Amino acid sequence: MDHSCLTGQRETIGTFVSGGEFQRMDAWNTEVQAHRAQPEPWTGTTKFQIQGPINMEPCMHVVDGTKDTVSCCEAEILLTIDDFHKCLGKPYDFQETFLASAAKKQKVEVKVKELSLEEQKMFLKAKDKELESWLSTDTVRKILRNKVPEGQLLRSRWVLSWKPLDEIEQKEVGTAKKAKARLVILGYEDPLLDSLPRDSPTLGRDSRMLALQCIASHRWSVRSFDIRTAFLRGSRQDGRILGMEPPPELRLKMKLQDSEVCELLKGAYGLINAPLLWYCELKNALLGLGFVMSPFDPCLFTLPKKNPKKEECQIHGVLGIHVDDGIGGGDHVFNQTIATLEKRFPFGTQRQGSFTFTGIQIQQEINGEIFLGQKEYVQDIPPINIPKDRRKFPEEKITTQELQELRGLIGSLQYAATNTRPDISCRLSLLQARITCATVNDLLQGNRLLHDAKRFAETKIRIQSLDPKKVRFMSYSDAAFATREKANSQKGCLILATTDEVDQMKTSRVSPLVWFSKKINRVVSSTLASETFALSGALDLLSWTRMHWSWILDPNLPWKETEATLKKLPVAYAVVDCKSLFDLLQKTSIPQCSEYRTLLEALVIKDRLSEGVIIKWVHSAAQMADALTKDMDTSVLLSFLQKGQCILHDPEEILKQRADKRVRQAWYQQSNGLETALHVFALSLGL
Repeated sequence: MDHSCLTGQRETIGTFVSGGEFQRMDAWNTEVQAHRAQPEPWTGTTKFQIQGPINMEPCMHVVDGTKDTVSCCEAEILLTIDDFHKCLGKPYDFQETFLASAAKKQKVEVKVKELSLEEQKMFLKAKDKELESWLSTDTVRKILRNKVPEGQLLRSRWVLSWKPLDEIEQKEVGTAKKAKARLVILGYEDPLLDSLPRDSPTLGRDSRMLALQCIASHRWSVRSFDIRTAFLRGSRQDGRILGMEPPPELRLKMKLQDSEVCELLKGAYGLINAPLLWYCELKNALLGLGFVMSPFDPCLFTLPKKNPKKEECQIHGVLGIHVDDGIGGGDHVFNQTIATLEKRFPFGTQRQGSFTFTGIQIQQEINGEIFLGQKEYVQDIPPINIPKDRRKFPEEKITTQELQELRGLIGSLQYAATNTRPDISCRLSLLQARITCATVNDLLQGNRLLHDAKRFAETKIRIQSLDPKKVRFMSYSDAAFATREKANSQKGCLILATTDEVDQMKTSRVSPLVWFSKKINRVVSSTLASETFALSGALDLLSWTRMHWSWILDPNLPWKETEATLKKLPVAYAVVDCKSLFDLLQKTSIPQCSEYRTLLEALVIKDRLSEGVIIKWVHSAAQMADALTKDMDTSVLLSFLQKGQCILHDPEEILKQRADKRVRQAWYQQSNGLETALHVFALSLGL
């Protein structure tokens, strides 16, 4: 609109990021007031008064056959970095924010009016491809409108988005992204919304890690695939007639009359139970091909051999399912079975050896080792914008907008901490506990944590090719007494796959599989109590991991006979650095302890050690779970993850070294920094 169509006065109503509101009237067309800086960034609305006559046909609307005045118009303002600096009245680096926003923008819905003619043609082809999938899978058929029960005719809409492509796809297609069109049912209109079963499972992290360890141990090639239009292949089994109001494109393709609509015969995108319908369809197909479903995870399957010899591998391969994505590996029989599955459900992208699965970059080496990393994911997380003026008052409560940004940052980092970054788990857990009472200082802490996560973005989890017959499991558990709000304590655990050499005081290769850092659910009264509860939680996870791993190797495992089966499995090791707890559990008589609640827990632990778990004590400097319980330097843990080696020494020898005056003095001189700590760490390991 030409500026001559506007009066010189404008009204601005806004809210500052700190929460204050303002209202201002000014003369926008004068140089004095045109760009008067506000004290801090704000959001709001600016209203301009329109004066006639206006020669803008597209902006007019018709009322009673005559042209009415313009009610509103839309404008897009493109700003450069310099424009931002001028508007904010201060310098600010938006480069990183722009890059992160650009990456996220690829995932959001596309507006047709913002597309070029060439891009509109791309989405027309994408729509036609989507409709062909609907018709080829017999998802819908014609039905008279009056045959659909009242309330069961659901509307539909198109969801258009740009799908980013990986490097291999970019070379194949020649572009960095491709148009993606989804025809989605408005499932919230379903009258049975509250009663339909909808709990569709997804592959658990622990199951995925155990499956990858199995693949690496057998030196199978790891592979992934996704299934095209998966939700259109789930058969509905509720026996009711469910109608769909088709979009014009589908109506034209099916040559529908005005009195006709579509009847939904299968699952479709948007239906509340579509994921569950697809899971049931895929599960039945896998079971029909000879796969066996894990009793520990409904999304993990193994392909057992029919008549295996006693000494050979009992399975052909292992497969994990995450919605419409699959990851697994096996021998030639396994690969042939997957090829049969592809004939029933056409695959989309297939990768082997190097690919991205659910946001995790997976790379397999020639020796069978598998590396997991999230470098690109972590680097794409944007920091929280904290104005310089806000940083002067670190104890101030954060605003609603800042709280939303903090939640987003924690959620993004949580995905990395859970899957590949145990080094940030503890600090993230402590920050998460501050959500309800967060201050500006917590925003700063969040940005510092993100900075450290990006600084070590190259960190990877290394799953080594361990002999499956010699695999043993080991847990490191630790606790930090009263380090959280309201005197709560923090516990941490790290589960490793290693070999039987670890009990021979030899350097053994390890694979980090599972870890956690979280609050102890009850307030404990001492360090001994916190360490005891941390060990109890670690033993729970250790038993689960041992049983699940053994079932993967042999699906005939009598897992229901829990206690008897655990005693027959290869021994496991539980490592602690609390000498008083170690001594308490080593006594043959009933342990004596003044804290009776702790004593009860210790008795339970002692009973569970009979299930094939050996308790080990290590020096505090060799406690790998230490960084999972405290806000501390994580360089030792990072080095441990990189080298992938571990050794457990004789505790008596370690105690003798601690008694040595030279070693004891070195231990007390912690103030010398990391170099001293690492030196003592080496001495404690006998290196």
